[in-house]
Amino acid sequence: MTDLPDPPGGQGLRVAAPIPGSGLVVVASDALLSQLDSLRSLGETLQSCADVLSSVISESHSGSLAGPGTEPPELAEVRRLVRATLQLLGDAADRATGLGCGVRGTLARYENSERQIVAIGHLAAEGIAEVLGFEVRQFALPLATIAAVAIGGVLLSAAITGRSPADLAGDVQTFLKVHGRILTNPLTVMVIRELVSDADGFGAGFMLEPPLLATMKSARGITGVSSSANTVVDLGRRIGLFEPTGVTVHKTSSFEYGSPPASLVDRSNSFPRPLTDPNGEQIRIDRYVEPGKPDRFDVYIAGTATFDPKTGDEPFDLQSDLSGVGQKPTASCQAVLDAMHEAGVTQHSPVVLNGYSQGGLIASMIAASGQYDVKGVVTFGAPSAQVHVPPSIPVLTVRNSEDLVPATSGYDVNSHAVVVTRDAFAHRAVPSDVAVPAHELSVYQETAAVVDRSRSSEVRDVLNPLNSFGAGATRVDSTLWVARRVPDLASAATGGR
Repeated sequence: MTDLPDPPGGQGLRVAAPIPGSGLVVVASDALLSQLDSLRSLGETLQSCADVLSSVISESHSGSLAGPGTEPPELAEVRRLVRATLQLLGDAADRATGLGCGVRGTLARYENSERQIVAIGHLAAEGIAEVLGFEVRQFALPLATIAAVAIGGVLLSAAITGRSPADLAGDVQTFLKVHGRILTNPLTVMVIRELVSDADGFGAGFMLEPPLLATMKSARGITGVSSSANTVVDLGRRIGLFEPTGVTVHKTSSFEYGSPPASLVDRSNSFPRPLTDPNGEQIRIDRYVEPGKPDRFDVYIAGTATFDPKTGDEPFDLQSDLSGVGQKPTASCQAVLDAMHEAGVTQHSPVVLNGYSQGGLIASMIAASGQYDVKGVVTFGAPSAQVHVPPSIPVLTVRNSEDLVPATSGYDVNSHAVVVTRDAFAHRAVPSDVAVPAHELSVYQETAAVVDRSRSSEVRDVLNPLNSFGAGATRVDSTLWVARRVPDLASAATGGR
């Protein structure tokens, strides 16, 4: 089989996957992992040849009528050569298998050491952030003063240049678009992931929290990312932002789709697009009907439709983003649950949850709830790193290394997840028409095509069952759903129905 070239700018995948039974995670390029699989396969093939040859020798001995020392010299020489060949085959099989396992184990131990170093670095950074928060409070640098200095600087710049603050903000946005490598950079992503993870350390220092309280919060799973997100929501509500609402959901259309997804590209192409679809649908549910079997479902959840902090009628908004990262109930998640109920998904229905961006966060939250028979979770560019998904549920996490959105949820907590990462813009220009091009669904569709060509067992073991999830279905019914916020808070308690 000839490998197809990568999509434009496509680089090889990096794969992070658990080694069963070891508690370790191996991280390497897909190409290297596939070569290790080839070594293992070669070892198994050589061992099989050795077994066959050994069987032939045994049969020849049992079928021989000649006694010891009476067989012709030629036959004795053949037996000696066969035994030598058998020994060589056995040695080659052991070396091939051992080399593959050894390299894989070395990679896993290296990754384990690197994770420990990152964890130590994170603890140190959080300690520094806590000290910084304390110093800011103690040495008369309150947040109001910092804000006043920042606002004063903007006003001074506006006075000097003769441009309004809005114009200056537009200049900054234009600068970031033109110099796209600033935001579209794996280093920027790494820094953002660490900063959001350290935010509670700064807050603890600023609020003079005792170390024991911080330890208790950590033990209860109140991490820097979740607590910081909840703090932003709480502060916003004091000034009229992020107002809670109820939610309603209704079906806009239904159609017979034809065939279930047979690849990751198929899944990436199945998300609704609330910003361009006529009715603004955010949810799609495919039902697979097969005689004699329970109906199976694929749920596709779109990303954020608006980043306006002022609550409107769109539930897939910034409030749901922040509340979801804070692991609190969200209107968008409730909408998906309602749509699933209306579509006939029960707690016993086999279901795969697919999510892009905020949709991936929702998919992980639903899987973590334990309310459904989830057969897999697939996310693209999702800020879902802190959502604990049960180890029994396969998780395929797809990320572009320059995408800062997943980094806003901090470090991963699901060691059983298979995480594939690709450099989307390593060898091509960064587009200047969008702020975060690596987060665009079209770029993730390119990455999905690369994942589909993966040959490593780490990726194939999770991808192949997904590709065959809907196989055998005699009918595929698809429904599209649109959700809207409603001011009546009582509807939230009834699920919007």
